[in-house]
Amino acid sequence: MNNREKNIGKKILLQITIVCVVLSLFSCSREENKKSLRNQTISELVLPATINFSESDSSIRESLSADLSSQLNELNKNQVKDHSKIKYNYQDKWNIGYKIKSEKDFDIMVVEQQGDAKIKCLITISKKAPIRIISSIIVALNNYQEDKGILESENWTSEISTDLEVKVKKHYEKIMDENEVTKPGSNIVNNHDLYKILPDGKIEIISKSDVTKKDSTLTVKYDVVIIFMTKPADGAPQLSEDWLLYNTEVENYCATVGIQVQYCYENFSNVGILGPRKRVVSKLNIQKIVDQHSSGYIFTSDDTPLIFVPFGPSEETIKFIKQYYKILM
Repeated sequence: MNNREKNIGKKILLQITIVCVVLSLFSCSREENKKSLRNQTISELVLPATINFSESDSSIRESLSADLSSQLNELNKNQVKDHSKIKYNYQDKWNIGYKIKSEKDFDIMVVEQQGDAKIKCLITISKKAPIRIISSIIVALNNYQEDKGILESENWTSEISTDLEVKVKKHYEKIMDENEVTKPGSNIVNNHDLYKILPDGKIEIISKSDVTKKDSTLTVKYDVVIIFMTKPADGAPQLSEDWLLYNTEVENYCATVGIQVQYCYENFSNVGILGPRKRVVSKLNIQKIVDQHSSGYIFTSDDTPLIFVPFGPSEETIKFIKQYYKILM
């Protein structure tokens, strides 16, 4: 073999070596990318679900960007309705806990503060550029403070239904030192806010409940079916034979299982839920539902987010009643 042939052989061997090294590096890079993607996978929250602080989300790896975190802090700061009774401090870094599966034009996520996870927020984020947070509400909070013989604690939890209604339950308690005999021994307040995630990604409040104190008025339990229909501005609602027949059957069934039925034909933004002795125990604003559906049913309970069911045959309505109120018979 002459020198020319030797040089050609060396070049071919060098080229093969370079190709092998490149392939090896590419393979490692792909493997690292796969590993990185696995680490950044955000788990999906299955609805209906409850958000609280019963356990630490130590597996969270994905962080909210600095820009989105800044937007989030600004949104929360400007929402007076989300302020707790006990002062707490926002942090500038947030982790993404999980996504809520949705076919919308926006992502729905639950985020929490890094390090000191005392606050969790439900946020909606646009999928199209510019990426921005559309809305935010605080859905879970765990906070306390102790000062001069007084211990205050506050805990928020939330229930998210399959139709993207969010009920934020708020529990506040103040406990005095036993030596402070001139002051009440405890002060407990429970109330809740009800929100709805709209088709454009905005989170809108539906209703705010009146504050109830344990030492004055206990929370009134209620299960109510509201039957509603719009009516002409200058006349009575147009009640068809089906309307009268189906709703009579629904009323009769509800009477057998202890569910109250109320009819509503006006004043949809301020519907009073009647309790014992016909006293109003809660108020609902169903105007947005009525704007989309001229008639139908609202199922509501003191401890479950309300839902809308369209008007139809009584058999179907009763089936939905059993599901919502968890009636087994």
